[in-house]
Amino acid sequence: MKKVVLAIVGFLILIIVSVYGLLFTQIGNNMLKTTVQKKLSKALEKNITVEVFSLRPSTLKLVCNLNGKKFLNVHGRLSIFSRSMDLNYAVFIKDLSGFMKKSIIKGRFETQGKVYGSFGDFIVDGVADAFGGSLNYTVKLVDEKPSLLKLNASNIELSQILTALGKPVYASGKISANGELDNIGRKKSKGNIVINLKNGLTNPDVLKREFNFENAKIPFNVVLNINAKGKLLHLTSSLNSDVARFNITKSDIDLDDDVVKGEFKLMLPNLDKLYFATKRHLRGAVVFNGDFSKDDDLIVNAYSENIAGGDFKLRFKDNDINANYSDGKLSKLLYMLEYPEVFNSETNFTLTYNLKTAKGYAHVKLINGHFLPNRMSFLINTLAGFDITREIYKLSTIDSKIDNMTIISNLYMKSRLTQITSKNAYVNLKANKVNAVLNIMIAKKPLKVYVKGDLNKPKVKLDLNGYIKNKLNKGLKKIIKVPKSILHLF
Repeated sequence: MKKVVLAIVGFLILIIVSVYGLLFTQIGNNMLKTTVQKKLSKALEKNITVEVFSLRPSTLKLVCNLNGKKFLNVHGRLSIFSRSMDLNYAVFIKDLSGFMKKSIIKGRFETQGKVYGSFGDFIVDGVADAFGGSLNYTVKLVDEKPSLLKLNASNIELSQILTALGKPVYASGKISANGELDNIGRKKSKGNIVINLKNGLTNPDVLKREFNFENAKIPFNVVLNINAKGKLLHLTSSLNSDVARFNITKSDIDLDDDVVKGEFKLMLPNLDKLYFATKRHLRGAVVFNGDFSKDDDLIVNAYSENIAGGDFKLRFKDNDINANYSDGKLSKLLYMLEYPEVFNSETNFTLTYNLKTAKGYAHVKLINGHFLPNRMSFLINTLAGFDITREIYKLSTIDSKIDNMTIISNLYMKSRLTQITSKNAYVNLKANKVNAVLNIMIAKKPLKVYVKGDLNKPKVKLDLNGYIKNKLNKGLKKIIKVPKSILHLF
């Protein structure tokens, strides 16, 4: 029995000595060094060189190079037997886009700090030079999954973040962030992080190139507040500028289902300040309320209860826009858009439009409308002796096809004594041009009105040939029978 015990003890000692010799001697380290080098090269898809690898019973030292330049240095206490560590690390990467094949971030990255705890549950403390500012962070992992995040950042430059993400530099500004989230992704998550962007300024050159915005140099500030509660992240934010105020009044992010739902408010106190985007002057102010959600699709609903006296509703799903406007006053709408106020009626319209194709369709209904005094009504009254402003059009329709900034429309209007139609009336919003022919029947007598030129002040030409010819025909026929060969002269 004694021999058996001695044999087992001797075997265990042999295993321990072998493991020690494999792991903690230079020969064993050289073998592990090759394995570590292959693993890192495969994980990063780069030819990584392990310059230094020293594993002892209670210490580790690791130095890695890429293309002859050091990018990783790790040293400190590490015990395989107790499965614990207290390591210092430093990372130096010249360009993330060249370092990681699938990285969406580019630019320099430097950070250093400590990793300590057990192999399954540990904490990473670090500082980094990030995007022109400084960043302090603490990440706690439980079962190798993030559990706690502490963040303190200052003087982070928005323009450098956009550049690192490969995006155009739409704007600049200084970002700060402070707070912590605990038990991330768990039902007992809690904490708060506040992010501020101060002295923001849009880049007019980039906005001109990307969106054709004119002189869009707009100062702004943003505050973003993130609260964790249970399995949800609650988010509120506000953006303030001279052009608009946009508030996310409520937003819930479900960390289990990756679903986002929220509500917002958009205030445009002076529509004329949107000139950089609309390329035309506008009057008045508008307030939109709405909600949004994101799971498989992004859906945004917005509504306003008083745009030119009417209700406006909009639904955005991915690239499709559906809009509805009801019970508005056309004259007020034309006034807001700074178009000539030539007609007034109750106004309803529906719109479908695809942002990707820039194509859509609009259907407009004008109810109980009448013409207001304008150039066309003046000409008709002067030359044809008919006051068209007295006519009431119970229902008029306009059907339009939209192709980018071009609108082609068909018009139908009918009153007791008149009928007005137009086919393929052309409007170019980019050039602000109109070209339309109105076919008007007055007591069954035809005349044409040509509207052409600048959309704000178009040239109006009245063609009375048909109207005069009709009147002359009737008058002459009462006196004598006129040959058809002569009638064509009129």
